[in-house]
Amino acid sequence: MRRILHWEEDEEERDILAALLADEYLVRGVGTPAEAEAAAAEEGWDLVILGAGDPVAGDAAGRIRLLKARLPSVPLVCRLPAGDPARTTALLREGAAACVSRDCPGDELKAWLRRVRSSRSTEPSCREPSRPYGEPDPDTRILLGESDCIRGVRRRIRLFARYDFPVLITGESGTGKDLAARSIHGLSRRASRPFLAVNCGAIPESILESELFGTERGAYTGAVSRPGTFETADGGTLFLDEITELSPGAQAKLLRILENGEIRRLGARSSSSCDVRLISATNVELDRFQGMRFDLLERLETLVLKLPPLRERLGDIPLLARHFLDQAGLAAEIGPDAMELLSGYDWPGNVRQLRNAICRAAVAASESEGGIIRAEHVDFGCRPSALPRVRAE
Repeated sequence: MRRILHWEEDEEERDILAALLADEYLVRGVGTPAEAEAAAAEEGWDLVILGAGDPVAGDAAGRIRLLKARLPSVPLVCRLPAGDPARTTALLREGAAACVSRDCPGDELKAWLRRVRSSRSTEPSCREPSRPYGEPDPDTRILLGESDCIRGVRRRIRLFARYDFPVLITGESGTGKDLAARSIHGLSRRASRPFLAVNCGAIPESILESELFGTERGAYTGAVSRPGTFETADGGTLFLDEITELSPGAQAKLLRILENGEIRRLGARSSSSCDVRLISATNVELDRFQGMRFDLLERLETLVLKLPPLRERLGDIPLLARHFLDQAGLAAEIGPDAMELLSGYDWPGNVRQLRNAICRAAVAASESEGGIIRAEHVDFGCRPSALPRVRAE
């Protein structure tokens, strides 16, 4: 039977957890640092659970460091009160493999523990052991910019890439959600495995479930046996864009996958296991989600990455503009009047709109002397702006 070391000051909590996990784990509870150090000196631990209750009652980060120093290869899970994402992020940064709520039901807690154990395995079909977590892949594209907000986004991308938990990316259209998802995958140990992207809003509801989960022969008239995107992405990452467009039926199936890692093809009588890291995205604010199951949303937003709009990082425009010129192979330079105009616009279409505007301007400037992009070459397109377009004289 697998062994768990449980460090929790509250004796009643220790007894509750031991009883909760008794059918799968042998749980040894300790309540003091001395007891924890003595237990950590023993061998054969499969998991460590740290009770991180009231932040004032104890230094959870310090306890994580102590346990990681004694048991560096053993996954550590923190149990803490729900509703404190800042503290969750801090504990993950210290080295916790997962943070789960104290109110988490027994079956769900066991599913989390199984997921943590499997995420630390080195099965070749699902991992790339030669590259440790967090080491950058030199070929991975990552969001450009030197503003404080985008630096923070990059830090979170590198942090989230170390874990297999679901990620929900939010942000306005054109902020780079697809690129952020690819960066998380490219920096993870799943980088050598498939990355598949599905736009939930671009697939008709009538066929969305079969696209995601696959079909069995005879499921409907003309149906043939074929895998869905989850099976195709096995061992890798699946990116579901516009997640709020999922039908209620697809939401229920997605919830089953997140709970137990099992999928069932349309028309199938049995389920099969599937190891996929799920990243989803939406341009809808979290408090405005309509038609989403609350229990599904809770699981999708295990880790949340919010991308800032371009108007909040206008200082990055010169860097981005020159990058788009180089990327398109356009031999042009941006004049000071054009750069001033670009930097004074609010960019409702965000980075995507900037890229298109740069390409249009470079083409317009190609016939002018010297190939210099000037203010008169800049065309923002059909996106309405909240700011007046004041062009430099």
